[in-house]
Amino acid sequence: MHTSEVGVAYYGVLSAEIRQRPDLSEAFWRLGPGRTRKNLRALRTTAAERGEIIAADPKRAADLLFGMWQGSSNLEPTVAGGAERVRASIHDRVTQGTDMFLAFHKA
Repeated sequence: MHTSEVGVAYYGVLSAEIRQRPDLSEAFWRLGPGRTRKNLRALRTTAAERGEIIAADPKRAADLLFGMWQGSSNLEPTVAGGAERVRASIHDRVTQGTDMFLAFHKA
């Protein structure tokens, strides 16, 4: 979403508005990245309960995986005009981030 033309414009407006409207920042976090992190924590917990991975801190593990997936992709389209480059790298970034995460947390 954040590499589409609408997404790039949205993030530009959001970054300007959240300084003036903290309620927008909180809502954006809760409905976007916060929800993703919560879902990743649930997946991590389920995988740990099944003995598939080991991760002592579900919140931190979810943050690290999300960070590996995202990288600088949230900034690049709006700052460096690299939306096409970011779109082209999504699959590899998610695959490599997941592989690294699983290797580190291997049961």
